[in-house]
Order: sequence, then structure tokens, then C-alpha cells
Amino acid sequence: MRALSEPDFGDSRVFFPGDVSRWSPARLARLLTGRSIEPDISALLGALVGRPGECVIDFMMAAAGLGARDEGYDYHLLDGYWIVENRRVDAHTARLTRREPDFLITRIPHGGDRHELVVAVEVKGRGAVNYIRCPADIPEHRGYSNQLICYAASCWLADDAVGRDTLRYVWLGLRADMAPGVFPRRALTGDVRHDAIWALNDVDAIAGWCAQEASIPLWHLASLEDLAVELSAVDASVGAILLDWIERL
Repeated sequence: MRALSEPDFGDSRVFFPGDVSRWSPARLARLLTGRSIEPDISALLGALVGRPGECVIDFMMAAAGLGARDEGYDYHLLDGYWIVENRRVDAHTARLTRREPDFLITRIPHGGDRHELVVAVEVKGRGAVNYIRCPADIPEHRGYSNQLICYAASCWLADDAVGRDTLRYVWLGLRADMAPGVFPRRALTGDVRHDAIWALNDVDAIAGWCAQEASIPLWHLASLEDLAVELSAVDASVGAILLDWIERL
């Protein structure tokens, strides 16, 4: 196990207090003792501000094929909790579903107050791609759907979400899993029933497979290892947490 330098989760120059205050004692303990699990890493990345936050934003925007940040906007990292909360207070953000990407990059024009979606990020170590029930109830997704399909199709978003039509999706995974012809190696493994009907050449499973194949080009792929190197150059303690998790996968 990598020796971790202990980060100060109370440092508001690095971590957004509103996110850290919702973390359970168990999550904090795992992050501090080198026992992080995938949801902890997603929460950690989504809570970053200051230079570490800018590092993640710039990395993800580059991975998504976007240029530099526009100086007319303030950019933010937002975790899944923000998405859930804004379903209740802002009908223009997301549908009523418990499924959403792990964290978002948004931007607000100077003087404005509405978040515009820029990049949505899904973090995957060795976890399976999860089966989900399509929140938009798209006919082609009814038999089988998963995160690859419904996230990239923006099924989780309200039809008039700001930035919906230009939002880009990044799959953040291990470098070996992002190789051409390998991604997505763990798809169609998140639900036993749908594994079974796929094995039997069920028509719903075949439709799901076709929908997944169509979704793959919509994802931009990024390496956890590359992000860890860049984060380590900005904040060694945060980078060490990410590197330790990667080494244990």
C-alpha cells in the first residue's frame, strides 16, 4: 500500500465544504487509510476546488475535445448530490431518476446564476457497467439499457436542461481498459436477468446490444493514471489517494 500524506479535508482552498460535510465517517476513514472504493474516488474528484479542481476541469475538457476555459465563465465541479438536489429545485436540470453520471463540469457566465452543462464524467475502476431502467422510457432502451447507453443519450436530463445539446461525456477508466477494441469490456454484466436473455439471443438483449454499440462513439475516453499524474503535480496528497486506489484495482 502506498504511504499517503494526509490531506486536510477542511481546507476550503482544496475541497468544497458543502461536499465534504456530507461524507460519512466511513468514507473519510477509507480515504485517509488507503482503503478507498470507487464511490469515494468519484466523490473526492467532484469535491475539488482551487488548483486541484482546475486541474480536473482542464483534464476532462481536454479529454472531451474542448478547448481552454472561456474567460467569460466560472467553471465548477459538481458531484452527484448536486444533481439530485437540483432535480427538486430546478426542473431544467434532470429527470426524476436516481441514475446520473458521477460528476459534472458546469459553467456560469459572469453575472449569471444558471449552471450550463459542459462535461459529464463516469468513473470506473474494475466495476461492472450497471444495468439501469431508462428514465426517459425510450422504446429502444426498454428491453435493456445501461450507463453507456442512457447517459450518453442524455436520458437522465430534462429536455430543456441548459447545455444538453452540447454536453460531452467522458469515461474515466484504467488505461488498459480504454484501449481500442477493449472498451467497454465490462458492459452487459450489471444484471443477471439481462445476461441470461442475452445468452439466449433474446430480441430485447439484441436491441440493447445495438443501442450500446451506437453509444460507444459518443464517449470520450480518459485514463485514471494520466489524471493521477497531473493531480499529483498540483496536490501531492490528493494525487496519492488516487494513485493508491489505482494500484489496488
